[in-house]
Amino acid sequence: MDDFSDDLFDGPDRANPDRIWEAMMRVRGGSAARPAFILHWIEEVGAGAAFWPIVTRAWSGFDRIPHEEFAEWFHIFRRWRPKVEGLPRRMKVYRGQDSSAPLGLSWTRNRKVAEDFARGHRFYFNPNPIVHELVITPGKVAFICNDREEEEIVLRAIPAAPV
Repeated sequence: MDDFSDDLFDGPDRANPDRIWEAMMRVRGGSAARPAFILHWIEEVGAGAAFWPIVTRAWSGFDRIPHEEFAEWFHIFRRWRPKVEGLPRRMKVYRGQDSSAPLGLSWTRNRKVAEDFARGHRFYFNPNPIVHELVITPGKVAFICNDREEEEIVLRAIPAAPV
């Protein structure tokens, strides 16, 4: 990434979540550029056990997420995945998006939130809004992200098709 010197990814502090967070927040392009910054960091550093603390903290500040790439990294770093507790054995989740868009990792337990995302998000408007519904088990969940009160459920893998 051309916004930062190479030393951001070197040294003993290269996997410090606070340091990576601060650097990510200064990326030109804002929320749409942040996922690429984190992917670049992962590729440069290797991440290891630092992967999940950084990704789960940064996720809600992402737009234009390359879901396929993150799904691959979720699989690679699965051994360090945080435990997901307090979810029912089976639950409905929803994803709001444009009907022509591929499915992604971010879903919600709140249908109203999905309906809002179906219309668009942060100045992106969907011409053909749709809300997908899926029934999942906790084993399909990578992590929960509720810092914006969206009841977001981030899946470990992109579902093949909604039920």
